[in-house]
Amino acid sequence: MTLSDEDKDEPCLWEASTGSKQYRNMIDFLRKRYKDYSKSQEADDRFFRIELAAGERYSKSGRRQRKVGLYFQKSNLYLRAWTIDGDDPDGDADRPEVFFMAGWTREEFNKGGPMSLLPAKGRGYLGSAPGRRGGPYIDLSYGGTIGDQLSKTRFFDCASDLYEYLYPLKEIQTTQHRQPTGDEINKGINNAEKALHLLAKMTSEMARFDLYKERLSAKWVAGMGQNEFLRSGYDWDESRPEKTPEFIHAITSWQNFSKKADNGKEKCEYLGREVTPEMAAELLGKNGARWRKL
Repeated sequence: MTLSDEDKDEPCLWEASTGSKQYRNMIDFLRKRYKDYSKSQEADDRFFRIELAAGERYSKSGRRQRKVGLYFQKSNLYLRAWTIDGDDPDGDADRPEVFFMAGWTREEFNKGGPMSLLPAKGRGYLGSAPGRRGGPYIDLSYGGTIGDQLSKTRFFDCASDLYEYLYPLKEIQTTQHRQPTGDEINKGINNAEKALHLLAKMTSEMARFDLYKERLSAKWVAGMGQNEFLRSGYDWDESRPEKTPEFIHAITSWQNFSKKADNGKEKCEYLGREVTPEMAAELLGKNGARWRKL
């Protein structure tokens, strides 16, 4: 994937040295790249990435740093794909193909893609092609991760899970010189999907909802629960005065909260109560990435 000059300044977060300051800087990077989007961008100009270094992997050939590249879509901040070991998808047919895994929303997958939604237009993508039934693919729709704490430890554990999913598939490519089978691709895919969901919540969602980002930054080591209620200047729920919605529920309404905060005209409710522009703006914060119509 050919990155633009701005996107070449991608941050690399090392497990041993990443504190809350480095985490905040990474979120700022996501927001800046989101602002850089324009409808005129084509192909790989529509993506950017960050790199995570999560401990070391030991094998017969020695030890290596687990490096994972996360690929985000500029238009909507979807965490779309990942690679390992510094590999980068490239549409150049003269270069060796780089295997990577990516995710689709259910709507995208059911409608048949298109493959151009992926880096390198899908060249090297290991999952099932959109519209095909029965093949393995990553579902970007959240599910099954509500009970997990969000923290530095979980952040890098998820990066390790993504690495360990792709590593044996890459080994098949480099040592056996063949394409992995469907069964090989499907092995461990559920664990990888869960890891991708949690990383999306600690990256994309925190870039959107600044109030929760501040909470996670303050509890980067201790961790933040996805069902925590934060202090609010408003009564979102009469049974919990001056408490925000739970993070896990708030992130499902990014579009509605953004519209409400921006113009105040859109109808927006939470637990049957009308949400005011000020309430929506509180969750998104001054710096949170706002939803936009594409």
